[in-house]
Amino acid sequence: MRDKDKEYLQNFGANLKKIREGKGFTQAQLAIDSDLDISYISRIENGKISPSLIYITHIADALNVDIKQLVALQ
Repeated sequence: MRDKDKEYLQNFGANLKKIREGKGFTQAQLAIDSDLDISYISRIENGKISPSLIYITHIADALNVDIKQLVALQ
């Protein structure tokens, strides 16, 4: 994995966490509402994995945000 790719994953994870916390969601609640495992949410937020577009859509729907908000580069 390229260094830039790692940076993108870390930025995405940090952005997800910021939005999730801003909406008052715990990782557990987001996992339930997005039909994903809590450990998967944690690994995304920690920049450890690259979620598929389908899972990004599930997360965006659960948080009631546009996908663009989740993938905004910092």
